[in-house]
Amino acid sequence: GEKDILFGECKWMNRQVGSKVLNELKEKVNSLNKDYVADKKISYALFSKKGFKGDLIKNAEKKSTGLYSFE
Repeated sequence: GEKDILFGECKWMNRQVGSKVLNELKEKVNSLNKDYVADKKISYALFSKKGFKGDLIKNAEKKSTGLYSFE
């Protein structure tokens, strides 16, 4: 909807992506102008060539994070 916003990142490397990538993306979002994200439902999407580590999969299930792998 109009109040939803999706932030994503793609990692095209020959290893699985872990929680560090999601944490770094969230830091980038937090550094944005607060007016830009105010009153918005924030969701995240991560794309990976080789899949995801278990720690990230567990964290993604609890938070509004979609994980998409090309593997």
